[in-house]
Amino acid sequence: MLAAIDLATVAFAQEHGHKPLAGLILGGYALGSAASGLWYGSRTWHASLRRRFTLTLGAAAAGTATFWAMPGLTVLAEVMLCSGLAVSPMLISAFSLIERQAPPNRQTEAMAWLTSAISVGTAVGSAAVGQIIDTTGARGGYASAAAFAAAAMLACLLGLGKLTVPPARPGREVRAVTIIAGREHSGDV
Repeated sequence: MLAAIDLATVAFAQEHGHKPLAGLILGGYALGSAASGLWYGSRTWHASLRRRFTLTLGAAAAGTATFWAMPGLTVLAEVMLCSGLAVSPMLISAFSLIERQAPPNRQTEAMAWLTSAISVGTAVGSAAVGQIIDTTGARGGYASAAAFAAAAMLACLLGLGKLTVPPARPGREVRAVTIIAGREHSGDV
């Protein structure tokens, strides 16, 4: 989704005769993300982590679904700034879910799998979306990003019930059982 947005934004700016503005527009997207990341990280949350992830992913998907319909660069920049507000909270909650799901002695491995999946998805998605943009233009790239976001939301909704780790509570040790490579593993969370 994110790589598709980057590529489509460059193509969109080029199609509108202002390719150098792509960096400024993507910078606004990143600014929205950075601002919300600071806000999100500074709060004490009462909502469950699963709920926060679902809501932030939904917000990111909803914002992404609008990009293909933007009439010009100014409106796109404004919408992307607002849509960027969902990105850091989505990523923070995703990494936090993995951190809480994995046993303490496997957290590094769990984070490595997540970052590897993101990297592979970015590489494959970039190649595919590059071809789509070359064929259909920037709007096709944004439509692809929206489709990826919808697929992520569907995967989230289908898989959320499989997360078994309860919310962390300060001062209370919780035992969790997870299945790793077909074997049962018990560890403190």
